Amino acid sequence: MKDAALLNSLETIFNLESRSFVRYIVEASNSTIRTDFDTKVAAFAEAWYRDTQGNLGTVQRLMEKEDYIPRTGTWPLVFAQYNFLTYSYLLDDLQSRMSSLMDEIESESANLTGWPAAQAAVTALLTSERAHLDKIDGLIAERPKDKPDDEPRRKVSANFW
Repeated sequence: MKDAALLNSLETIFNLESRSFVRYIVEASNSTIRTDFDTKVAAFAEAWYRDTQGNLGTVQRLMEKEDYIPRTGTWPLVFAQYNFLTYSYLLDDLQSRMSSLMDEIESESANLTGWPAAQAAVTALLTSERAHLDKIDGLIAERPKDKPDDEPRRKVSANFW
């Protein structure tokens, strides 16, 4: 049986990754597709999601070997503001939120010294996530320069309604 502190750190990493923004976009946000570029971003997000699921499975199996069942969390409430938006509109937030999530996971992984299998699993997770983060820059550069449909309207008169 591993030390409780090691298991708690791995559980924290598991919960951070299981409540990631990319998982929320694919599983719960009902993001919309309006353009070909949205289709491209949706495919990218779904590929990232599949990799996330594989990494989560590896971490979960490590905890199961120790007869440890992680507590499940809920989505952060702030994610609800991203419901029903287009995939292309979500790119910037996807980049910033996932980058900060990777930083949190990386700092928590420092507590896993003494458990080589867990360290290897988290390193593989971080490597996979960073590779996807690097691809977002290319997608942002490709994004059409016209104004997204999801931007709030400005200077709308009362007669409009």
